[in-house]
Amino acid sequence: MGKKVEIFMVGTYLCDEIVTRVESIVCKNCEVIVYNLNQHSVVPSSEKRASLFNIQSIPAIVVDDKPQDMGTLRKSKLI
Repeated sequence: MGKKVEIFMVGTYLCDEIVTRVESIVCKNCEVIVYNLNQHSVVPSSEKRASLFNIQSIPAIVVDDKPQDMGTLRKSKLI
């Protein structure tokens, strides 16, 4: 069974690059969920999810309900 990878972003080209990178390295059984927190019609569940993990900066990645340090995130945690 794969990991659950959640990406919190705001739709900038840097965030889009992170999404592309993550999608290219996760296993085929991993679930990748992208939350765009900059849309005018942000889904309330997206905001609640970000609040649950105390997301303070964007982009942010959560793997199996554990927020990741973007500075030290390694491929091995996603596969």
